[in-house]
Amino acid sequence: MNRSLGPREAAAGANCTPDYLRHVRRCRHLDGLGVRESKMVVYSVGEIIRIATAFYLSTRGFELRRAFEAVAERGAQIEALGNASALRSGADLVLHFGADDPSCSALVVNVTVIAERVRDRLARFQQTTVAAA
Repeated sequence: MNRSLGPREAAAGANCTPDYLRHVRRCRHLDGLGVRESKMVVYSVGEIIRIATAFYLSTRGFELRRAFEAVAERGAQIEALGNASALRSGADLVLHFGADDPSCSALVVNVTVIAERVRDRLARFQQTTVAAA
């Protein structure tokens, strides 16, 4: 599932509004994520999982800027969960965040759970848009 998802789908997967996603992009937290196509930015599922992980960290005490930096450091590991076979392998991806930063409390995050929730939200969003059409 490496297809391109528009900003509405990305916002649904990351559990935020499209306006907030646009705001985060304007603040330059999403540099390196997404590809500009025509008049919008499209994202892969792996990139949406990275965004959702950063949003999760920001709700647990990280500043948004620091959350995106921490996720960027582990971007390849997290984006690998965008591949459906990685989720089916049964191995959890558990990452430690903030251990090297005294301004944040250390967090242990099971990114596999976040990836599963992103996929569920994307599937639900696609069902509601098809049903509304």
